[in-house]
Amino acid sequence: MKKIILLIALLIPIVFTACKKDQYNEPQNKPETTDEIKVPSDFQWKTTKDIQLTVTGKSNGLLQILSSKGVPYLKVFIASNQASIIKVNVPTYETSVQLKYLGQVVSLNLDSDQISYQFQ
Repeated sequence: MKKIILLIALLIPIVFTACKKDQYNEPQNKPETTDEIKVPSDFQWKTTKDIQLTVTGKSNGLLQILSSKGVPYLKVFIASNQASIIKVNVPTYETSVQLKYLGQVVSLNLDSDQISYQFQ
């Protein structure tokens, strides 16, 4: 019985100190409409970007275009010794993609919107 009373006596202060309301101050000049929002003139309001890949393979096979974390964006069949032009839409935060072809995996930096790669 003494243990239960002691346990309750210890838990009550913990419960009441954990129930504090967070202090959050709202911004004073909150815009009412989107016309009042100030954004840079070069801001494009886009969350994705288009990339054009030109890929050449040594034989017919399946090419997978993956995110840097391995999430597939696109699967394409490419013909042997022919340049395949592939357009991919990726999130703007993506800085690199992986190409997986016939057991080979390569990582390409997205420095440009047109990238070429030839598998050996």
